[in-house]
Amino acid sequence: MPLPLAGALLAAAALSACGGSDEPAGTLRLGGTVTGLAVGKSVVLQNSGADELRVSENGRFSFSNLLASGAAYAVTVKTQPDGKTCRVAHGSGTATSDVGDVAVDCVAGSTPPPPTPAPPLGAGTAALEGEWINPKVCTPVGGGQSARQLLKLVRQSDTGVEYHGGTLVYGNATCQGAGSALLSPMGSVTFSRIESSPTLAAHWGSWRLITGTTSYLVWAKPGNDKLCLLGDENPSILPTLDRVAQSAAVQDQQNACFVRR
Repeated sequence: MPLPLAGALLAAAALSACGGSDEPAGTLRLGGTVTGLAVGKSVVLQNSGADELRVSENGRFSFSNLLASGAAYAVTVKTQPDGKTCRVAHGSGTATSDVGDVAVDCVAGSTPPPPTPAPPLGAGTAALEGEWINPKVCTPVGGGQSARQLLKLVRQSDTGVEYHGGTLVYGNATCQGAGSALLSPMGSVTFSRIESSPTLAAHWGSWRLITGTTSYLVWAKPGNDKLCLLGDENPSILPTLDRVAQSAAVQDQQNACFVRR
């Protein structure tokens, strides 16, 4: 027996609400156009780092997975075609309707390799060994002479150096010329930890003075030919390379760091 008209309308509405259409409600297509792709080559695209699509010819493309209304999208190139570099325009946004304006343009030339990372600075007792002076402070010492602070490190092992300190005395008032070194033993330093990055080498150590007392220092190199001595404690108050770098920068601003002589 046929349903009354009102009953038929209610049944149709119920069927629609239960997903009777071919495409789920509230889902949108994501696509665009590829140009410049050579015959026989393909480019692999991704949406939001997951949904992948291989495109093997120029023209329109569309991702198989649909977007929910209000969803964010971000189309990128996962795999470039041989001999060409594809770039994406209009590739990101929030979908409120079907997206069809993503533009992928492929041009001649391979993607340049990533830059080679800089090597870490020289670290360890071999990199510390030698004489270091403070180049920014020239102190009058009388008799028309002047001096710069000087320290000398002599390597004893992979983790230890002898520490000598003193001055480099010049026969003039402006610290010009070669100068004469006046050094005295300051004790020995044993390093318990060494770390290095492309911009800083840090050496955490205990300094045993010739008097028998022990102090703690971080010997920081913010360059292969620059050295900053930072006061420390046990446990360290400068436990990371970032903290050491900040402290060394302050000391350098205060003209208290050394350069290799």
